[in-house]
Amino acid sequence: MKEKIAYFSALVVLSILLLSACSKRPAEQAPAVVDACSMYATDLAKSSCYITAALSTKNPSLCLKSPNANSCLAALWKETKDPNACAQVGQQNTKDDCLRFVATENNESSHCYSISDARLRDGCYASIAAAKLDVSLCPNIQNQTLKDRCYILPTPGKKLSSCDEIRDPALKDRCYGDVGINQQDTAICSQISTPEIKDACFASVGILKQDPSVCESVSSASLKKECLDKSKTSSPPPAQ
Repeated sequence: MKEKIAYFSALVVLSILLLSACSKRPAEQAPAVVDACSMYATDLAKSSCYITAALSTKNPSLCLKSPNANSCLAALWKETKDPNACAQVGQQNTKDDCLRFVATENNESSHCYSISDARLRDGCYASIAAAKLDVSLCPNIQNQTLKDRCYILPTPGKKLSSCDEIRDPALKDRCYGDVGINQQDTAICSQISTPEIKDACFASVGILKQDPSVCESVSSASLKKECLDKSKTSSPPPAQ
């Protein structure tokens, strides 16, 4: 009889232990995460704490808890160059600064499109075009002066159609000169209005093609002589 009582007592104890274990709430099983930064006394200390936390975790949402969210986000995007930090910025002018920084640091022009300020947006496209020597970005620029300078970039394989987009006569001539020399095309040199640029184009093509007849189109006497001297085919060495 005593053995039966002991057996049933053991079952009861075991059941209680099992029920107790199963009834524990998740909050008791896993300690709650404490926001340590909010416990600091001053806004300056809190801000510094949130910047450190955001940088260490690469998490821009932490900055939104900071008393100075924009300062925290600025520190984050300058460190990580992550466009996700820009999306969290509330003030549009600060967001524009963020997008321009991220775009130019990553040479990614798609971020320029979202910039609201026209001057910054133009500067964004111009900077990336210059860095990548990519005139295909020039049409995105609204300011004509900046657009003209974009098209004059010394890009490989530049086409005459790019030069035709330039409104400044002097810059257009420079562009024609670059294309004429690169393509060794005297017909393009002939379309240049500025005498100095036209001469340089003909002289360069004459030397590159080793064709003295091209040098005859050079109006400057000194440059024509230089062209003729350098375009003459070297004589073969005398036989031994």
